[in-house]
Amino acid sequence: MPEISQSLIPAGAYRSLTRNYHTIGLYNFAIAHKDLPNDFIYKIVKEVFDNREELMKAQSSAKETIPINIDRDTMLPLHPGAVGYYREAGIAVPPGAVVGN
Repeated sequence: MPEISQSLIPAGAYRSLTRNYHTIGLYNFAIAHKDLPNDFIYKIVKEVFDNREELMKAQSSAKETIPINIDRDTMLPLHPGAVGYYREAGIAVPPGAVVGN
């Protein structure tokens, strides 16, 4: 499952954590209803990636929020609007990831 990867919670992240804690991490995915308009979903995906620096200010783990990481998704179908964004950006869409609208 490529959605799961090695992860580290650094010492001091919580008061009780006095040493690094090795664990697993799971990529986050935004989920939208398949009936939402394609252009709306396209705009949301584009805004997220166009404003990644702002997102990282709020959450440092957003550094992993890059279009190429779509290949980590092997379990959720992609909305056609998101597929449009990825294809326009030249990112390969995982086989079988597209769902009809």
